[in-house]
Amino acid sequence: MTIQEALRFFETLKERSSKKAEITVYDRFINILNALTERGLSPDDLRAVENKLDELDLEKPGKGAKQHKKALHTFENFVHTTLSLVTKSFYTTRGIALGMVFGMLAGIVIFGAMPRSMGISMGLPFGLILGLVIGRNLDHRASLEGRVI
Repeated sequence: MTIQEALRFFETLKERSSKKAEITVYDRFINILNALTERGLSPDDLRAVENKLDELDLEKPGKGAKQHKKALHTFENFVHTTLSLVTKSFYTTRGIALGMVFGMLAGIVIFGAMPRSMGISMGLPFGLILGLVIGRNLDHRASLEGRVI
């Protein structure tokens, strides 16, 4: 499936859908595909993207919004690992999630003398803030390097 075929496919899905969550997924796919076409990829990179779109089997009958959301996540990870390109706020969202997990663990370990819920409630905000700062820094660096699509 070429990028143009995928764009037309998601445009028609977007027109048919009335659910906001589905439209959001289709819009994200359309934005990524448009950014890739504007980027002027090399023939090898273009072939890799088209092969990945074929591999995702997007036009398979019976695929709903849930499968398209999984395909979007897979495609974003592919673009990140293969082409070293990231979407807007890519690192921020991952930084917040990881920061909250490690903040909760650190809260349990560091504030172990307090009741467990107190340690968790003190560790979560610290982890969230730390993950946010690190993620925003990485997003800023990626935008300076021109790797944001």
